[in-house]
Amino acid sequence: MRRSTPAFFLLAPVLLAACSGPQPISTPPVPVTPTGNPPLHGVIGFEPTPVRSYKDRKEIAGAACDVQGVGYTAELTTPGLVNLPDQRSNSQPVTVTCIADGVTRTEVASAYSKTSQKNSNNAAGSGLLGAAIVGVYNGVRDKSNDDWGYPEIRVRFD
Repeated sequence: MRRSTPAFFLLAPVLLAACSGPQPISTPPVPVTPTGNPPLHGVIGFEPTPVRSYKDRKEIAGAACDVQGVGYTAELTTPGLVNLPDQRSNSQPVTVTCIADGVTRTEVASAYSKTSQKNSNNAAGSGLLGAAIVGVYNGVRDKSNDDWGYPEIRVRFD
């Protein structure tokens, strides 16, 4: 009598591929180029921010992307890093437009206070009272000196 191969073993490669993590980024961060209109001002540093592209819920490589911010621009290929300026609470949204296989998609990412996020994450382990206190504190404190950054930018071609 012939034994059949269990379906799990046939599906295992497909399941593993779907669970694979993000592709490694092997290129150095791309610097931004100031456009001068309006000028890039109040920058306290630059932070490498990942830009990735996805199609059918899988990361794809090779999308050509233009990054546009207030006072700067950059170009990169996904997956890649772009050194976005930290202008503290004055950090403006950044627009990333990518082209893959003749299709164009755009994503806009807003800067966030990494300090507020860190405070909120620390409060998560201290129960409801701790979270409430941190929430009130984050709402009234001066965020102008916080550490600001951008989340990973994901351009979707779905």
